Amino acid sequence: MAPGKQERFAFISLSWWFMSRVLLERTKRESFFEVLERLLPEAMPKRYGLYEPPSHVYAKTGKEHLHQFMDENEHDSIVWYPHRPVTSVNLQCPKPLGAGPNGFRSNLIEIYVEAAALSQPGWSAHLQQFWRQMSSLLRPIYGDVRTIHGVTRHGGVAYFSAEDVGRMFRERTRSWFWRGIPKCLGHAVVLGDDYQRLWPDFVAKSEVANGLAFASLPEWSSPEDLASLVGPTPENLALE
Repeated sequence: MAPGKQERFAFISLSWWFMSRVLLERTKRESFFEVLERLLPEAMPKRYGLYEPPSHVYAKTGKEHLHQFMDENEHDSIVWYPHRPVTSVNLQCPKPLGAGPNGFRSNLIEIYVEAAALSQPGWSAHLQQFWRQMSSLLRPIYGDVRTIHGVTRHGGVAYFSAEDVGRMFRERTRSWFWRGIPKCLGHAVVLGDDYQRLWPDFVAKSEVANGLAFASLPEWSSPEDLASLVGPTPENLALE
């Protein structure tokens, strides 16, 4: 059941910073689409393109054209309109990856889901299952789940106030520049190999599966921060 529209709302942000070529190689991208179609089909595009409004209609062009489009524009920012209650899908593959004069760049996937969906039957457990399986596919450096409040809707587009953007930039890494683990951990965190070695206390209080360390609050609708379960982010690893 789709939640009712509200002018101001909150959404659940699922984010992964990773170095693998999942979005760049056709066979690996097929696995990415398979997880979306099986566990979160609302995240598949209604429309996609390079500009607003996106010109390609997925129901007409099909998956092969979407693959071709992503092959031809693999390092560009793609405009991607999903289906409610998914509000946004952000796919970023910068070139080059790694350390540079402006910082450390990684691939980034962000998927935003209206927080009201968590009150719908089955959605809470389903999103947690999706988060874990997508994490296992992407093999992230770091990934998290958090709630972003106070978003304004104009038509089908969500907007942030300048205050919201400033707060998010202070609290968490933005865009593909990896700047460290946020001090506010949100609802759930997954750590890759490097951070597991650097933060063993987190690993001791998490579940390790497929080489990844997962920690999550039982309910993502809770206002509690995950730091209450795993401890605070170490200062030497914290967001700069």
